[in-house]
Amino acid sequence: MPAVATQRVPHGFGAVARANSYFPIVISSYAVLYSIWWPFAWGLPGGIAFGAVVLLAVFFVARGIVQVRHAMSFPNDDTE
Repeated sequence: MPAVATQRVPHGFGAVARANSYFPIVISSYAVLYSIWWPFAWGLPGGIAFGAVVLLAVFFVARGIVQVRHAMSFPNDDTE
């Protein structure tokens, strides 16, 4: 169980954190879709690069899920 922060957060921090927390998931899916042509264009080097992109995307999606869950722990105040 993660440690609970005892510091106060600025007003609107929860809304901003929730708005930005899903970016790693979106960017990772874009990177995989963008790089899918590399094996066809470059053969084995492209396949290796595509594999690296997929591995990084899995890592970033897992990290993004953690960020989304963490952002949900903050109050959702309006930012006005």
